[in-house]
Formats: sequence, structure tokens, C-alpha cells
Amino acid sequence: LSAGTAKGAAITLRSVLRHAVRERMIHESPAAGVPLPKVARQLVVPHSVRQVRALISEGPEWYAAPLLVGACCGLRVSEVAGLRADAIDYERGKLRVVRQLVRVTDDGGGAYLWTEPKSAAAVRGVPKPPHLAAASRRHDERYPGAKVKGETALFATRQGGPLNRSLMSDVLGPAADRAGIPGATFHDLRHHY
Repeated sequence: LSAGTAKGAAITLRSVLRHAVRERMIHESPAAGVPLPKVARQLVVPHSVRQVRALISEGPEWYAAPLLVGACCGLRVSEVAGLRADAIDYERGKLRVVRQLVRVTDDGGGAYLWTEPKSAAAVRGVPKPPHLAAASRRHDERYPGAKVKGETALFATRQGGPLNRSLMSDVLGPAADRAGIPGATFHDLRHHY
């Protein structure tokens, strides 16, 4: 396990054990006083505008607008997948991140769930650059939004399905290789913002 994964697991375990102490299920937490793993910070170097353009041009047409929104607005793939038309505030030039769409099974079954964003801080309004409106409009003309549990996501795949992290990784990996940026991920684009 990486230090970050181990730290996340340790924090969750500590929380569960503290709850057990409060509920008098155990006398004291065996995790009390155990130091958390140290996570080394790495310098993040955002992709350049040229690199983001290359990623977009090397991938399929349907993924250009979602990728552009991720890069220009700093959204997670689940947040881009969870955008609906009402998330765009044209009057204020903002994009409201108020929900996300996540795939809850990894067996390819395609069960999706509309949820709140990852944290309270993730509920936010971000400036929406003017050029995104044209890209979103072009996408919507060719790939109308995906219907998921009675709601319509703003972006859809070529087949009309919802976006998800696995799918975007499958598409982005080869596009990144062709663009000369091997290993680039959708999450990397958050730093471009």
C-alpha cells in the first residue's frame, strides 16, 4: 500500500474505534497514540495549454467537452459526469457543482448513483470560461445527455451512456500516449485549472 492509502485506512479505522469507545463497546482505542504514516508531498506540475489541447485532439470527439470542462473548471470526473443543464449559470458565468454521478459497481454492471460531491468544500461555484459554452453546445447537438435514474446528465458518451472514471481512463490513456504525455490522468487536469 502507498503511504497515502495506508493513512486513509488508518484515519477511517481510528474513527470507527473512537465511535466504539463512545458507545462503550471497547474501553479504549488500540489505535490511540499510534502515529499516522507520513505522506511525502510531491510537486504538482500542471499540464500546459498545449498539452491539454493535444489530449483533447488525440481522443474521440465525444470526450472533448467533458475533458475541457474538467481542465478549465478543476472538476473531478464524477463531478463532470454529474453536471446537468441547470448547473450552468449563464448570467453569472459560473458552473455550479452540487452533485456527482458515480458508478457503484466495478463489475461492468453499470449501476450509477447521483450523490452529493465528495466533501462540503466540493460543493462550489466555479468560473465558467466563455469558450466552454460553445464546446458544451457542440457536444449536446451530437451526443444528447445521458439518462440516468430519471435525470439527464449534461454529458454522454458516443453510445449515449453516462461518463465514469473507468471509461474516461480507458479513453484518456491512449490519447495521452499519442499526445506524448504518457500516464496523464483526468485527475491531473484539476491542476490545470
